[in-house]
Amino acid sequence: MTASDPAAPTTARSPKAEQVLEAASSIFCEQGYGSASMDAIARQAGVSKATLYAHFAGKDQLFAAIVGAACRSHSQTLAAPDIDRLEVRRRWPRSAATSSS
Repeated sequence: MTASDPAAPTTARSPKAEQVLEAASSIFCEQGYGSASMDAIARQAGVSKATLYAHFAGKDQLFAAIVGAACRSHSQTLAAPDIDRLEVRRRWPRSAATSSS
């Protein structure tokens, strides 16, 4: 993953990039995109801002990487040939509550 295309899927991310993604996901969920700061994300991830920016050019690219990873994960689950409705319900409990079956 590079700062030029942080949302591009990769098979192996560095441990530091994974730390940043986990911290950012948590902070975005807790504080919202607008209130989240790169300082807070770096602090929670336990990395310097220089390390954060080495992996992600900015907050928008970091957010795009998180959303892209979630979309790819959901897409792979739904495209699986042996998809099980119960597995989908375990992964997405809200959709299970609103589905009609």
